[in-house]
Amino acid sequence: MKALTLSVSAVTFSFFVVLFVRAQDTLYLSTLGNPTSGASPVGHDSWIGQSFVTGTNSDGYILDSIQLLMSAASGPASGFSVSLYDFFGQYPQDNLGTLNGSSDPVSAGLYTFTTSGLTLSASTPYCVVVTASTTVAQGAFNWNAESSPVGNPSSQGWFWGLYYDSNDGLNWSYHRGLIYQLGVYGTPIPEPSTFALMSLGGVFLLLCRSGLKRGSG
Repeated sequence: MKALTLSVSAVTFSFFVVLFVRAQDTLYLSTLGNPTSGASPVGHDSWIGQSFVTGTNSDGYILDSIQLLMSAASGPASGFSVSLYDFFGQYPQDNLGTLNGSSDPVSAGLYTFTTSGLTLSASTPYCVVVTASTTVAQGAFNWNAESSPVGNPSSQGWFWGLYYDSNDGLNWSYHRGLIYQLGVYGTPIPEPSTFALMSLGGVFLLLCRSGLKRGSG
């Protein structure tokens, strides 16, 4: 009976682990594998924002990470920063959080920036904003872009929006015709009914184990 109890526990645990793993790190939007048409300088006086709209999961998403495809920096650039902004009217407005990266993207390549769990609402526009502590004249990072129309759709209702630029992070202009090369990874937030089902499953497991123990005694 003890062996049976352990087997039931192991199967149930494995089931929930599989559900949890499958729910994580979904790549919802990406232009990383597309041909690069150029790169734009990023500095303290050259902010760039690439907007996107989230999918239709009713309870929203958790933003896990952002990947950027960069060209080699020009000069001694430093203090690269990636943030997520929401919108006020047509323009990026509030910094919702700064992402964490292991190093400044001074060499050409793919760079990953993670979050501590930023929540995204469903069917809502957001903007990935990059800047740096050095001005372009001192040294600039270079973010790759591809030529593509606005609204290039992706999975589960997510799609790209306009891109933006600013010389101070406050006053923005919007443009179309390019999408900066990045990938957006997220996790759908389960509906309350899903949490309830998992809780009932846990209670059922405990009752089964309790019954098996009484039977073996």
